[in-house]
Amino acid sequence: MKTGLLANIISSRNIIIQKKNKPPIELKLANWQNIPLFESFSKDDEPGGLEAKQFLCQFVRQKIKFQVDKSTQEVVIWDDEQDQSKSINDQLLSFLASNNFNKQYSKTINDYTVPISRDLYNQITIKANQTYEFFFDEINSEGQFIAFEKNTNTLIVFQPQFVKIPVIGPQYKQFLDANLLDNQILSKTHTICISSLEYDSKKTLIFNGLFDKISVLLKDGVASLTDMAFLSIKDQDLLEQYDEYICQAQAENKGIWGKQTDFDSLITRIDSFLGIVREVESGIVLVIERIGEEQSQSKMIKIQLSKIQCPQGLERGAFEAREYLRKLVIGAEVDVFLEKEQGFLQCATVIISSSQLNLNQYLVSNGYAKIKEEFKGNFTDHKWIQTELDQKLAIQNQKGIHNKDLGIMRLKEIGVKETLELYQTQIKQNMNKEQYQCIVEKVLTGDRLLMRFISFSVIVKVKLFGIKCFQNDPNQPTLQENYRKSIDYNYKTLMNRNVQVDVIGLHDGCLLCKVYNQKKQDQSQLLLEEGLAYFKQETDNYDSIYEACQEKAKQEKRGIWEHEKVDVLLELHDNTSSMLKFIKQSSSQGDCKVPVHISQIKSANEFYVIYENNPIQKQIDDLVDSYDLPKLQKLKVIKQKTLCVAKSEQDGKLYRGKIVQKPANSQVDVEFIDYGLIEKLPTANLYQLPTDLAKYEAQCQLCTLAYVKVPFGNHKLAKAAKKEFEKLLDNGYVEAEFVQAGGNLTSIILTFENEPELDRSINALMIQSGFARINFNIPNNPFSDELFQDLEYDATDQQIGIWALNNQDRLSDDEGDSSDSYDY
Repeated sequence: MKTGLLANIISSRNIIIQKKNKPPIELKLANWQNIPLFESFSKDDEPGGLEAKQFLCQFVRQKIKFQVDKSTQEVVIWDDEQDQSKSINDQLLSFLASNNFNKQYSKTINDYTVPISRDLYNQITIKANQTYEFFFDEINSEGQFIAFEKNTNTLIVFQPQFVKIPVIGPQYKQFLDANLLDNQILSKTHTICISSLEYDSKKTLIFNGLFDKISVLLKDGVASLTDMAFLSIKDQDLLEQYDEYICQAQAENKGIWGKQTDFDSLITRIDSFLGIVREVESGIVLVIERIGEEQSQSKMIKIQLSKIQCPQGLERGAFEAREYLRKLVIGAEVDVFLEKEQGFLQCATVIISSSQLNLNQYLVSNGYAKIKEEFKGNFTDHKWIQTELDQKLAIQNQKGIHNKDLGIMRLKEIGVKETLELYQTQIKQNMNKEQYQCIVEKVLTGDRLLMRFISFSVIVKVKLFGIKCFQNDPNQPTLQENYRKSIDYNYKTLMNRNVQVDVIGLHDGCLLCKVYNQKKQDQSQLLLEEGLAYFKQETDNYDSIYEACQEKAKQEKRGIWEHEKVDVLLELHDNTSSMLKFIKQSSSQGDCKVPVHISQIKSANEFYVIYENNPIQKQIDDLVDSYDLPKLQKLKVIKQKTLCVAKSEQDGKLYRGKIVQKPANSQVDVEFIDYGLIEKLPTANLYQLPTDLAKYEAQCQLCTLAYVKVPFGNHKLAKAAKKEFEKLLDNGYVEAEFVQAGGNLTSIILTFENEPELDRSINALMIQSGFARINFNIPNNPFSDELFQDLEYDATDQQIGIWALNNQDRLSDDEGDSSDSYDY
């Protein structure tokens, strides 16, 4: 039997023991199978596990005797000061046997938004500044304590008032845990005075207040005073005492003030690379292409500038911050130093290679960003210390985003009718007389862009003149590859760049334009020369230079022209009739909304749409009906993604289909591509697809609700959101407004035939019911209007749908797992 210290309780089953002059070791309690689990409030917690851990916590930091079974690494422990006849293991089992425990928590690991006791919530809301006794269990990554009231086991997240506890990096977390245990802060009960409640950016309820160990935190250098402390603490003697503790900790290099653990060294650089800035999403978020990377690595990486922040979305100054950064770095070669900093995006320091300008510091010094609160006053690097002084001057001089006269800049993306009106009233009379200064806001396809016309302050869809690029066709790998390459080429050469535009006319609801890059080169000609587009005469304005560019690409076998059957592909592509073309034809005639039928609902995020009165579908149906079944050839090769004609078992009719699953027992799942329905059929019901049917694209479109995020996939509310969506669809006939195709999904706004207003759309009603939230990542989102934000706030206040207290995944813009899988 050995002697040691019970250093910490990891879970109801695992403990840490430390022997003198030996490193601590984690061991599992003997008979652990009989102890209910409680570990960091995980989803696998068992009834009685929390109480078991509480029972063990009374022995923390006490001397114990222990015996380890070397074969199983399980341990039996005894209290060194009590009778040795009964081990702590046996005492724990007796305690559990004498009580009947019920499970009180339903949580996921690293997530502390749990149902708070309603009595406690109401009590604090009505009457603040009461004292409570809470057991401090652990500290989270935000420097907040996870604690529970011993009598009611009510779990809370507690933020000590007036102090900030930084938690940066795993090594520092280990130091912090050890310090808080040594000072009897963790695994102990403390009296706290709760002064206020608030929600953080993740909608977690935070309890703010005072507790009896603030002095200890300051003395050991694990915390620093916040600016609010100097404004709110009226007792000057107490404030001076706190300041003295901090000065002493700094002099002794303790905690965050130590040379080994200062902020600059804790945020260790984990990787660095050379890259080119391809896109500026906000005043601190960049998309950078790695230079010279291997094929196995992703070439594009989205990073956030470390240590700084700036206005986002529709906040005042957000537009100015993004524009300043865009003009400064778009297309520039940069050195990127990735860092370990808390956040949902990869954080980095970015240095402009040509000038060796530190972008993070430069933005702050010039007033277009601010230093994050947790870093203020904690820098040891003299350049950051100077940057912090520059920030104070920028605020005083109202530079950049600190200018009080700044308003909220909203850029509107206009639709088909507004584009037609703009063309008729503003552009047509100046054609061939004026070039327009524009900025490319988004690359939609190889020949379509979203452009901001600076003189009109609107964003318009533009079709590149004289060319046609291939569409995304999964059934034609050659075309699909060319489609991706054309988008990539435009993205790298045009995205977020200033361009000059000659408007030629209108095409499919877009402005038909010649677009010249910063080198005054015609983008249509460049795409033709690369073999990423082919010549298509769309107006009487014939330009022979385009045909010459295409002929050059053919001779050099560039892009699409390297393939032998390119002429067949071009003919197929030009003759293909698709549902999206039908929509665009309707839109160009002024019918922005098309009557639709929702044929199948996979989730609230993915559903199949059939367009009513579709003449192309009638052509397909007439062709199918004309076939003599005995004369059709049986499908010989049956594998996934094979297109075919399939005979339905339900109605005996023929439909165009696609095999979606490998055959088993002479049965196979077939998707009817014009209707979105799936049926299990005998392989004998499958026939080869005739050539005259193959030229038509699928008429059923997989769609999603535009401009909003909804629960789907593994989200716990996915089924409830689907049910709400289905219920709304039962309210009447619907119409769809085509917004944008991206990837495999087409974004639409669904409105009712008798209620066409945007605020009565299904998109808006899903927000109102709490099963959707506005996607502020989309530029010029019409649902970011105050009217729709009010709907979202009302749902939040009512705590319905994704805003319910017991739901953790609220589809935040910061949560990578919930980000959109499609692009607008």
